[in-house]
Amino acid sequence: MKSLKSRVETLCQASGADYTIDWSLSGLPYQTGEGELIGAVIGAVESVTNDPPSLSTDGGTSDGRFIAPTGAQVIELGPINRTIHRIDEQVNLHDLDLFPRSTKTC
Repeated sequence: MKSLKSRVETLCQASGADYTIDWSLSGLPYQTGEGELIGAVIGAVESVTNDPPSLSTDGGTSDGRFIAPTGAQVIELGPINRTIHRIDEQVNLHDLDLFPRSTKTC
């Protein structure tokens, strides 16, 4: 966040514009590191899909950001969903079949 603020401030100053920025942060980002939970989920998903899952933070804002600071391992597991939270949200039916099988394996 500091580097983003610094870059924005530098650009604003360079523009010569008269500006004011009110920064606010609703929650810190997180990414759970390697651990027992991550290992179990990777193994479960891979055993069902024959493909290792990708670990990413591409899912957007999450309530997990409030749990992670407690030291708990936090994961969010779900199907690929490029239309999430949009009108006419869609999920691939094949992915819906894989999800419960993966979670049962955990």
